[in-house]
Amino acid sequence: MERSAGQPIKIRIAQTVVVSAIFLVLIGTAVLLAFFFGEIMGDTNDEQTTITQYLPPDVIRQQRDLRLPLYLVPKHYDIVLQPNLDRYNATFQGTVKIVISVVFDTAKICLHAKNLAISGVAVALNKSYSLVEIFMQKSYFDTSRQFFVVELKKSVKKGDEVILTISFNGNIGTIHKGLYLIGYKDSRGNLRRVLTTQLQPADARGIFPCFDEPNLKATFRVTLVRPANSISLSNTEVLETLPLNSLTMMADVYETTPPLSTHLLVFAVCDFPVRRITSASGVTIQVWARRDRLNEARYALGVAEKLITFFENIFQTPFPSRKFDFLIVPGGSGFKVAGGASWGIVVVPENILLCQDCLADYTAKYQIHNFVAQELVRQWFGGLVTFVWWNDVWLTEGFVAYFGQLGAHQMEPVGSVDDAIIARQMTPALVEDSLQPSHPIRPRIGNPDELQELFDEKCYSKASSLVRMIQHFLGNTVFLNGVKTFLQRHSYSNVNDNDLWRALAETATSKTFREVKALETWISKTGYPVIDLIQNSSRKIVKATQKRFLIFTQEEQNKDRKYHEKHTSTKLSHPWKVPITLTTQKEKNWQTSYFYWLDKETDYFHNETFACNSWFVGNVLMQGFVRVNYDQANWNRLIVQLAARADIVPPRVRAQLIHDAFWLSRAGVLTQTLSLQLSRYLVNETHHLPWIIALRLFEDMYALLAESTSYEHFKEYLVQLLSPVYYNLGWLESSATNATQRFLRALIMGAACKFGLPDCVLKAQQLYLVEMTSLKTHNQIADDFQQLVYCTGIEAGGDAEWGFALRRFNGSTKAMERHRLLAALACTKNASILLKLLEESVSSPTISAVEMQLAISSVAKNPVGKTFTLSFVTNNWKRVNAKLSGSSYITRRLITDVTDCLSSEKELKQLEEFVENSEERSIKSVAWFRALQKTKANVLWLRKNHHTINSWLTLATRH
Repeated sequence: MERSAGQPIKIRIAQTVVVSAIFLVLIGTAVLLAFFFGEIMGDTNDEQTTITQYLPPDVIRQQRDLRLPLYLVPKHYDIVLQPNLDRYNATFQGTVKIVISVVFDTAKICLHAKNLAISGVAVALNKSYSLVEIFMQKSYFDTSRQFFVVELKKSVKKGDEVILTISFNGNIGTIHKGLYLIGYKDSRGNLRRVLTTQLQPADARGIFPCFDEPNLKATFRVTLVRPANSISLSNTEVLETLPLNSLTMMADVYETTPPLSTHLLVFAVCDFPVRRITSASGVTIQVWARRDRLNEARYALGVAEKLITFFENIFQTPFPSRKFDFLIVPGGSGFKVAGGASWGIVVVPENILLCQDCLADYTAKYQIHNFVAQELVRQWFGGLVTFVWWNDVWLTEGFVAYFGQLGAHQMEPVGSVDDAIIARQMTPALVEDSLQPSHPIRPRIGNPDELQELFDEKCYSKASSLVRMIQHFLGNTVFLNGVKTFLQRHSYSNVNDNDLWRALAETATSKTFREVKALETWISKTGYPVIDLIQNSSRKIVKATQKRFLIFTQEEQNKDRKYHEKHTSTKLSHPWKVPITLTTQKEKNWQTSYFYWLDKETDYFHNETFACNSWFVGNVLMQGFVRVNYDQANWNRLIVQLAARADIVPPRVRAQLIHDAFWLSRAGVLTQTLSLQLSRYLVNETHHLPWIIALRLFEDMYALLAESTSYEHFKEYLVQLLSPVYYNLGWLESSATNATQRFLRALIMGAACKFGLPDCVLKAQQLYLVEMTSLKTHNQIADDFQQLVYCTGIEAGGDAEWGFALRRFNGSTKAMERHRLLAALACTKNASILLKLLEESVSSPTISAVEMQLAISSVAKNPVGKTFTLSFVTNNWKRVNAKLSGSSYITRRLITDVTDCLSSEKELKQLEEFVENSEERSIKSVAWFRALQKTKANVLWLRKNHHTINSWLTLATRH
């Protein structure tokens, strides 16, 4: 759109809009400065790695200057938004008045807008309490950068205050980004709709023209126009409600917000009732949900009340908002479960937060505890203190994920917080970050399309693991004092990582700023190191060498020498600065172990407790985000120790040894027989953390070996390992005395039935049969056992068992039960039924995108369905991707699940042809290329290790 010069543009505003537009103009002359925040701040990212850097050259998206110029800063927005919720033509219109400070002389106003029609623009200079109009030259869209530019006839000067008013209109979407509608049927079968928003990372610009960058904080006064028989919600409380002329429409005027970034805003219209409670500090907590489900939110409401008090004590800073709303919307289709951000209110799907019998369901409770904790922490990290630019989003998401686990642990401890972070965040991130393409926690962003790619394992799990590493490095008291300083000093402002290092260093009397800032290499470098520790006991010295850990494919190994040296050799131009802890068999000092800095490729550590024929352990208690490899002699001593007296070694270290050994074997650093030999001690393991780690590894190998001659031997070996702990725990409720025991029992029973332990399969079948023949319509199976009983009953049964589960699924309104039943329906050995399930998951309007992803992923994990799931997804990708509605979080998860355990040459060829020959942009993504690299690694590993594994398993299972 382009405007002619010479006349000011008048804004056309709908009659029902409450706040009238002000027609204004700007004066002055300017010199346009062509630099951006990124250049002014300086990018300390030593590798300068973009998210798409490792994609093929024809796929890498064009790099653009996507930052707004520095010369204007918004101070305040007045927004009026009027949605038209017509069933067949959902649109919105509105006006925005922005008060802008001029930082440098300029003749251009440049802000963000996309997918909007601009119906009027006016600019004015706020001068001595009067508004001075001036003419503009033209206005136009810079579509590639999502800019809207207003060129002035004369420049405005540094220090001036400009008022820009724009009227606009646009379409309301149905995918979960920007302003969108969710349709559902109420208890009477009537179609109802909820209007809400998802603005992170860059979709506020699709609702109103704005300075849509996190560093450009401003205050907001919002007016939402709604039907009289509905309610609206936003970030603050309603200040006043004004009836409009027709009396069928009302305008809710909201209190002015504190300074916020645009991606934190929420606009919503619905007809939900509310339940509320007040925290000890006076924060009003409200849940809004459809009337027939509102009671199921009571548990979450109580959790929020307790956790607000908990976090206020932890952070020594009041909760940033006087109120907090949970808007609980139907379904879960397309939600970016781990990627939303808002202030004072959160929009959450029913399947995350509602439950009917929470106390009896560990999985549902943990999900609620963790989600509520994360969203409350986000009010401090993200709302109160916000990152300068998206490459520092880890400053929000890392702390949110870390303290989210702390909050969940506070509500119901299962082991320790460290155990939870290692199991749920650190070990998955170690696996994810060992593949190409990858990027640092803090990457460069060269294209608007790359913003959404930020929200992956590195943003959440790796960043959380880094926060935990910092906490252990400094000590908990110093760490929490540093966090308090960080929050209080930068309240309602923007930060980068230097602000964090400075706050932490000030409270760490024993650590200098330089020592604390040394940890910056962990956010600026791609990947992570494996530390080789080789003992020279005669001199009481350990040689430590670091190099990047990667799971290589044959293709990568054969690449040119330059690539090989960059990614695989010990020649590191900028080594990680690794805080290394060590303890020895003599000391066994797990809490105050010996500390060393490894800040070069190779170094030597002296320790008087090193001795001949005794073991030692590095990265004690898995505090650092590294892998550790030892010389063969030390591995052998550790294996002997675990077999003889594993209890001498803490559970966290046992889990670490298992995880490192198996993945070092996958990378070809260790032999596969060494890791398998180490796993034999598990026959005596009773702690949940080593079992979590081991079972994930076993399930991965189980799927990779599915078509090999080792498959049955491997199942037999796993049954051997599981039998002692299985019979010790038993099925009776009395055998699980606390949450940790309940969790372990459900974990072991699920694995025992999956791998075919006869007693487990028989008991699960019996429980399923009782459920089928019961006259009661609701579930009688304990929540902890539902998944394994459903799956085992269907896998061992026939049409009747499958049909019963399908009827139960279609009749269920409990999200957690529906998910368990849907996953269980994929356990059948009937290939034709699995194919029908795949087709139904895509084509049925009653199955959401989240449920489709679950169904496809579950079929892919079934050995019967693994290969044809790949064929189904690749042949139907347009339909699958359309239903995913652009949700990158769910899309990545689906792609990973479908491809993670592909291991045959045929599957590799099929995937290569799909990824490399397709012209569709959704396939030219980081997720698909990572899947291709992982499959190549799987094929190479199986080719090299199959015969060795088969021989070892044959001997290990010989009776």
